Amino acid sequence: MACPELAARGLPDLPDYVPPAPAAYPLRLVTAPGHHLHHSVFVDVASLQHDEGGPWVRLHPDEATSRGISQGQGVALYNDAGVVGLYARVTADVMPGIVVVEGHRPRSQYLSGGPLNVLCAAHYSDLGEGATYQDTWVDIRPLA
Repeated sequence: MACPELAARGLPDLPDYVPPAPAAYPLRLVTAPGHHLHHSVFVDVASLQHDEGGPWVRLHPDEATSRGISQGQGVALYNDAGVVGLYARVTADVMPGIVVVEGHRPRSQYLSGGPLNVLCAAHYSDLGEGATYQDTWVDIRPLA
């Protein structure tokens, strides 16, 4: 099972255990295409912005309750890399431990901070040198 090609590149020749979320940032950020703003090409189309609404972050009711967050409230999604202000959409459609932000917007369309990628790590994955944005950990609090 060992892979000598990986070892030659200075990488582990066998899979490593990846520890769970850091305690300071217990929520995994999942970014997804929006229904109307599925990528940055259409962010300046006013009718699509209107139909998309937001900017929203979806979170489970348990996560919202434990942080004193209510539906529609302005919230700060944050980690060591930055802060992004959005509106809370509290829904059981999202699992505990996950927050979901749909659509990609320019900085000017967030309540504060942004853009969303400011929360993502700047390093590449060890295998394939790909983006690591789906391994982004955050926390959320009411926006001051």
